[in-house]
Amino acid sequence: MKSRYKLILLLVLFNAALTAVGQRVVQGTISSKTDGYPLIGVNVTEVDANNRVVSGTVTDFDGKFVMKVKSNDNRL
Repeated sequence: MKSRYKLILLLVLFNAALTAVGQRVVQGTISSKTDGYPLIGVNVTEVDANNRVVSGTVTDFDGKFVMKVKSNDNRL
């Protein structure tokens, strides 16, 4: 019975590790091309090959954003 709990715990930890490995973090700053000021509230989205929005975020007061990308094949 004790080994069964160990096996379940091992499977849960293995699944969590696989989920964490598949994600990458992308960060950046969006600024105006003309004057260089940061742009506040800009939508940054991740789009798959079928042009569907997978995830997204919004820039902060300094024009910065951070998001986890689901797939390397997707684009921002």
